[in-house]
Amino acid sequence: MLLKINDEGEILWRKTYTDKAYAFARQIKPTVDKGFIFCGTSMGVRDIEESRVIKIDSEGNLLWDKSFLWDGFKTYAYSIDQTKDGGFIFSGGNGYSPMSALLVKLDQGGEVVWRKTYEPEYMDYIWIGCDVKPTNDNGIIMTGGKGSVWGYGPKESGLWVFKTDASGNY
Repeated sequence: MLLKINDEGEILWRKTYTDKAYAFARQIKPTVDKGFIFCGTSMGVRDIEESRVIKIDSEGNLLWDKSFLWDGFKTYAYSIDQTKDGGFIFSGGNGYSPMSALLVKLDQGGEVVWRKTYEPEYMDYIWIGCDVKPTNDNGIIMTGGKGSVWGYGPKESGLWVFKTDASGNY
C-alpha cells in the first residue's frame, strides 16, 4: 500500500497494488515524469520469492507491474533508481546459498535490457546488492553486503562497493 500525503499530513490518495501474494516494498523513488517507481519482493508460486518492480503515475495509478525470477529460486529487489535514458536499474540478490548480487537494467516499459549477477566463490556465501545509483558517466555504482551462511569457506563478512560501465561490467 502507498499513501501520498501533503505537508499537513493529510492523505491525498491511498493505493494498494496486489498480485494475489504477499508483497513487501523495499524502496520508492520519484521519476522524471513526476511519477514513482518502487521495488520489493513478492511471494510467488510455491512461496518462492520474486523481485517486483512497479511504475505508477503522480496520482498512484498503475502504469506497469513486473515480477522477475531467475534460476528458479529466490530473486530479490532491494534498491531502484532511474537512469539518464529514462530506464531503470535495480539491485538485489539471486539464489539462496550461494546468493549472487544482482544488477538489472530495465527499459521505460519495465522490460529487461540486461541482467548481471556477481557470483560468490563458495557454496554457502551470500552477496547482496543493497543500493544502486547511476553515475554521471552512464555507469552504475552499487553497494552491497557479503557473508557466510553455514560457516564454510572464508569466515569474512562485510560490505563492498563497485562501479560498472553502462552495461553492468566492472
